[in-house]
Formats: sequence, C-alpha cells, structure tokens
Amino acid sequence: MSIGLHWEARGVLRVCSGDIGFEEYMQSTAELHNDPRFDALRYFIDDFTQVESLHMSSNDVEMVIASMIGAAYSNPHIRMAMVARSEPLRQMLAQLLRMSPYVNRVFDTQAEAREWIGSGETMPVPLEIQLQAAVDFDTRPLIY
Repeated sequence: MSIGLHWEARGVLRVCSGDIGFEEYMQSTAELHNDPRFDALRYFIDDFTQVESLHMSSNDVEMVIASMIGAAYSNPHIRMAMVARSEPLRQMLAQLLRMSPYVNRVFDTQAEAREWIGSGETMPVPLEIQLQAAVDFDTRPLIY
C-alpha cells in the first residue's frame, strides 16, 4: 500500500505499511539503487512493522536477492537492518538475509536497529561471501 524512502546523513530508512506487493517493493528498491547517493550509503533500515502482508513468490524473492547482489558490487559497505514484529515475516526476512551479500540482522524495533548500526564501522563484504551469496541464490527461501 505504501513505501517511503527517507534519506538520512549516511543511510536510508524505508518504511513499508499495509499490503505490499512485489512490484511496489522492487520499484522502491530500484529508486534506492539508482539514486546517486547510493554509493555513499553506510546503512539501510527496512521497517516492516506496519506491514499487514507482503506478497512475494519464490521467484520474486530471487529477484530481490539478485538485486542485492548487484547493488553490493556498487557499494559493499552497507549494514542492512530489517525491522519486523510478525514472526512469519521475521522468518521470511531472516531467510532472505541469509542469502544477502550485506552484513545484516533482523530487529524488533527501529531503536534496536539503529543501535546495532551505530555499534561499529561497516566493513566491505568479502568477495568470497558475495560469491557464496550468488551460489546460494538457488536455495529456496521461505515465503510469508
């Protein structure tokens, strides 16, 4: 229903609410990756706490992973935090993030996510992890 990108000094907060479809989510992702500020990002928070449902097929999830892998070649220095309270959604996000080339975690609140992001400098994702993410790309994720 609604996805907003909020640019901050060194990162982006994406807030999703209502019923979210794959097309809407990927449009937001494309806006993020195509923005000239993307290469300077150091963190990304994806807040799903107001999401009622997230509609993505297995193929859709693969497209999200492919997008992350491509973006990591442009900027591997991002820490990615996902925020969700629904346990099925948290499980789906955790599965998705296992295949992510970024250093990442799932949190209950934005405050916890921001504390983790501020806990240290980001390190580039080692190439072997990026390549392993590409190999793991064929693993079937859980769908929420």
